[in-house]
Amino acid sequence: MEDGALIRSTREAAGLTQAQLATRLGTTQSSVARWERGATSPTLATLRRILSACGCDLEWSAPVWKPADPGIDRTVMRELLRLSPRQRLERAGAETVNLEGFPIGIGWEQHA
Repeated sequence: MEDGALIRSTREAAGLTQAQLATRLGTTQSSVARWERGATSPTLATLRRILSACGCDLEWSAPVWKPADPGIDRTVMRELLRLSPRQRLERAGAETVNLEGFPIGIGWEQHA
């Protein structure tokens, strides 16, 4: 569900008008309308305030990500995330992959 649809359905379920919700949040009715239309998106903190003003909890409406394998070694994961893409490929045994001429994005390190 998109943020705008979530805001609208939660507000309507609480029996609030856009103006009433705006008053509870200390914002304008037009801000609420823009969020509901998807013209703008509230921050996560604002979304939490919106849902709270409607009597809901963000954890109720947003899925929580959990790793598929709870036995993942977080130390190894952190170590892999510190490597450059080339280093990750080499570590995975993909030394034969030719990366010469491959466009390197901004912020990526080039390793010889």
